[in-house]
Amino acid sequence: MTGYVVEDNLTWVRGKHTVKLGGKFRWEQNNVRELQQAQGSHTFGNSWTALFDPATDQTIPFTGNGMASMALGLPTYLSAQNNRGYFYFRQRETGVYIQDTWRVTNRLTLDLGLRWDRWSAYSEQQNRFVQIDPTTLATKFQVVTPGNTTLEQIPGIPQSQIASWARRGLTWVTANQAGMPSNLLSPDNNNFGPRIGMAYKIGTRSVLRASYGEYFWTMPLSQILQTMRVTPPLNLRYENPLGTLDGTSTYGTRTLPGANSFIGNVRIDTNGIVTLPPAAQSGLLMDGRNWKEAILAATWSSGIRSANGKVNTTTWRAPARTRRATAICCA
Repeated sequence: MTGYVVEDNLTWVRGKHTVKLGGKFRWEQNNVRELQQAQGSHTFGNSWTALFDPATDQTIPFTGNGMASMALGLPTYLSAQNNRGYFYFRQRETGVYIQDTWRVTNRLTLDLGLRWDRWSAYSEQQNRFVQIDPTTLATKFQVVTPGNTTLEQIPGIPQSQIASWARRGLTWVTANQAGMPSNLLSPDNNNFGPRIGMAYKIGTRSVLRASYGEYFWTMPLSQILQTMRVTPPLNLRYENPLGTLDGTSTYGTRTLPGANSFIGNVRIDTNGIVTLPPAAQSGLLMDGRNWKEAILAATWSSGIRSANGKVNTTTWRAPARTRRATAICCA
């Protein structure tokens, strides 16, 4: 992660008022390798080393050993997902505040302030980011790409992968064609957090204090990655089921392995069309209509401080409420 920050704060004292104000701008770059199985996911079963019973057309129980198959270099199943390498997410954060500490009397001091925070919607440097159009979800299996970028222009997606999803029935349009924001999600501009505080001197040895504040934070990037890594057409698994090539579980047991069955020669074809079942689609998509790019938490606190250093404080913290897009589950 790389971030560039410009920040400044000022203090102005006039009479019984001490006014503090300031602001911050932050440009954040998160380069995330979201798919951690770059090496693939493979199986060494017992098919190649088990015994076959022609009378029952079955593998003889308790024969064969996966470790022996591995020692021979004979996998029974190979699979690899399209690894897009790194996602290059970008986001801008802006925050401004003003706070007045007002000494009303020798006993009473009030703190009154307001902070505004804004986070832009995440963007991906290479536009490898798709969304749905909730208005057409019930009638179309379709994704929306950022701005004017077409799906074919997004780097790192094999043509066979696009063709496989197209054969399944997936279609795509750009955000501009669908009338959606260029970044696919609109920023949340109403993150106003009040700051209220009070200090009252009860006597020569004790002070009563109370405060309230609301605080915001951006959507955790991990929640976006959880959907992006499985959203069509950015994800597809290519397979080579060596141990069951004819569709039966006994193929490897009753067939002699060929030269292309061994590690070093065996391959996973990523050029052909992968047949997807009719129900294949993402299990979780975000509904951008209700998107709120922030997390809200509220805190109350009160306490009494005595001159001998003892402090009795009670704090109430409201659970953080994430204000974001709702999820839509698909069959």
